[in-house]
Amino acid sequence: MKQKDYFNAKATYESVAKNAAIAELKNEAQQKYDRAVEEEKVNSKIN
Repeated sequence: MKQKDYFNAKATYESVAKNAAIAELKNEAQQKYDRAVEEEKVNSKIN
């Protein structure tokens, strides 16, 4: 996310959210995934 590589950030967060055994970790990954999607929309050059 810091490098604005939203594709890889979303892939990583989505994978953790789907595969983590710890509920707290799943929730955090889902929140970060949602944030990455929003950041990508805001910073996209395609409208």
